[in-house]
This record gives sequence, structure tokens and C-alpha cells, in this order.
Amino acid sequence: MLKDKWWKLKKLIFIADHKTSDYILPIIIFILFTSLSFIFFSIYNDVYIWQNMKLASGNAFTFCEFNNLGSALVQTANTWSNLGFLFVGLVLVFMGIKDTNFKHKNQANLLLKYPMFSIVMGASILYLFIGSFFYHASVTSFFQMIDQTGMYAIILSFMAYHAFRIFPTLTVKRKGEISSHKIIFYVFLLINSLFIAFLWKINVNILFPVMFLVYLIMTLVYNKRNNIRKISVKILVYSLYFLMFSTAFWILDRQDVLCNPTSVFQGHALWHILNAIALLLVYLHYRTENSLLVQENL
Repeated sequence: MLKDKWWKLKKLIFIADHKTSDYILPIIIFILFTSLSFIFFSIYNDVYIWQNMKLASGNAFTFCEFNNLGSALVQTANTWSNLGFLFVGLVLVFMGIKDTNFKHKNQANLLLKYPMFSIVMGASILYLFIGSFFYHASVTSFFQMIDQTGMYAIILSFMAYHAFRIFPTLTVKRKGEISSHKIIFYVFLLINSLFIAFLWKINVNILFPVMFLVYLIMTLVYNKRNNIRKISVKILVYSLYFLMFSTAFWILDRQDVLCNPTSVFQGHALWHILNAIALLLVYLHYRTENSLLVQENL
């Protein structure tokens, strides 16, 4: 019974042709990074190795967790909780790489036909992981910039795929209809470059919610106008629940309502973990939207 459920789930998210062995490498990368980081921060537990870097500003010191500026690991829980982004990012990248080994030209799902988008989404999440992990470990301006541009990179990668869903082809003189995925990818790179150059300096507490609201409206309108499978819509709704919970923890942490500076339990750390789950669910929403396998009981 459980085996049948698992097989149906694999077919639902189009990984029936994926083997467990395909994901040994990302698991090794995850374990290796975690282990080496733990050893590194244990060695430099009493040394602030970031002293030559400029301290971060803005939200940097508004989190509840105690800032141990005498250690290489300034914010413990807020740092380690980013491992969820590492796991999700690796899964998406390797899922996209695996998809390139198969011909999915007859599939309705665009993620399978154009694995580049899975890889871009996963790479954006990994970029955020690097920024957020070392930002909370060091509380420095450089990694704060990577953290913030990582957030924008993720929302832009989802917007890019959404734009491709709406405009999968373009009409070009002499060539007729061509796929728009390359043009959308270049635009994605250009906008990300602008964020890295200077747009990241705009108040993230204003710009990011605006971008997220635009993305959410685009998604809801698209889903309403198209025949999206019920299971896919359910997955999207679940992702929104996780986002709402994560936002609530973020606010409670920042306002010191849910706050114990020396506790392992940190609201901002939960924000990281819940957001990582939400990102995975959004991706699965895309991956199941055209699935011919309708399983209401999954």
C-alpha cells in the first residue's frame, strides 16, 4: 500500500524515471558542508574572524538571538537553520539536471521540457543559502547584500518561469515562432545584476513584499484562467500556509514578543525553515500543474 502511494507520488511529480542513486551526490554535498562547517566553527568558537569586514546594518541587529561578536558564529540558530535552503536548492538543481537526461518534448509540463528553470530556481535558493548562512554567522555588510539579493533572485526565478508559462513562444521575423526561454533567462540575469549593483539598497522590508504581492497576483490570476490540477492548487495553498506562519514568527521575533536571546528556539530561525519548505512546495506546485495523474487521496 505504502509502495503504491510512493509510486503514484513519483508519477505525480514526474520523477518516476529518477533513481535514488541520482540524489546520492547532493546528499553527500549536504553532509560534507554541514560537517566541515561544524568543525570550522568549533575551532574558531572564540575568535571573531570577520573583524576586517564592515558590520551589517538595517535588520542585522533587530533579531532576538544574542549576537556573540567574540565568535566566528555570531548568531547560532539563525545560521544553522539555513541548512534547509541548502537541501532544497540541491534537490531542485539535481532534479533539473536529471530531467535533462530525458526527452520530455511531448510533456505538457514546461519544467520537464525546459529543465533550465529547475536549475535556475535551485541555484537561486543556493545563492540565498550562501548569503543568509554567512550573513547570520558574521553579521557583515557583504553577506547581508548576498542575503538580500538572494531573496530577490528566488522571487525573480519564479517570476521568470511564470512569464514563460504565459509567453512560451515568441514570433520572430524569418524564423517564425521560437521558444522564449532563452530571452527570459537573459532578462532574469540582467535584473539580478541590477539588484546586485544597487537595487538591493532599497528597503527590503518594502520592496520584497511588493514583489511578492505582484508575483502572488500573477499566480492566482494564471491559475484561475487555466486548467490547473486540484492537487497542484492544494500544494500551492499549503505553501502559502507555511509562508504565513513563517512571516508570523519573523514579526514576533523582530518585535521581541517571542524572544529568548540565548535559546535554541528562535523565531527568525523558524522563518528560515518554514520558508525552505514553502519554496519546495511552490516548486512542486509547478511540477504537478499539468500532471495527468489526479490523486485526490495523496
